[in-house]
Amino acid sequence: MLTTLLPRSAYDMTPHYWRRLRVVFGLMYGVPMSVFIVASDRSHWLFGLALGLLAGVLFGMLMVWWVRRAARSAVDRIYSGDPAIVADPPGSPDYTARLPCGLQLTARRMVPGVLFISCGDLLFKAHRRAARLLPNDVHLGPLVSLRFRPIPWELNVLARQLAPEHRTLMEIDGGPAPYRIEVPDPAGFLTAITAQRESCSRDGA
Repeated sequence: MLTTLLPRSAYDMTPHYWRRLRVVFGLMYGVPMSVFIVASDRSHWLFGLALGLLAGVLFGMLMVWWVRRAARSAVDRIYSGDPAIVADPPGSPDYTARLPCGLQLTARRMVPGVLFISCGDLLFKAHRRAARLLPNDVHLGPLVSLRFRPIPWELNVLARQLAPEHRTLMEIDGGPAPYRIEVPDPAGFLTAITAQRESCSRDGA
């Protein structure tokens, strides 16, 4: 039975994130709407400005409600290993743990999937709908020889507002090539992966 490296709560967004996202969505909708209304009838510009801002507030609230509900449902399914989304786990019983995460292909492309963990190998499998981006499984190398290091995630201004603040990139080297994965709780990940590695060392893997 595969255990999940991090608890389900690690994948939840913070209340601060949802408040910030509400403001971002509201501004993205309300500001253009205000400009459009004022440009259409400049004689009532104050009313148009107020109407556009009100529309932005309502849009931000409703959009975040919908996104939050959809995100919670998707994360629940991924965390539980829904086979409609998550690829089949490796057949080998050597894999004892899993970590829903993302694998960075380029600076702008992240592939969602699951990292399966054994003493002899870390194996990343993309989600079914992302398989076209990464059709082949990626072997990161033996756990005992890998090194893990959190690194800054370089994002543009808009991406920084939309990205969850508690997620970070974890660089993994010591294997056939350096890789970077996105993890929701870097401190919790390092603690859990260190415990896994120490267990492998005690077992002589």
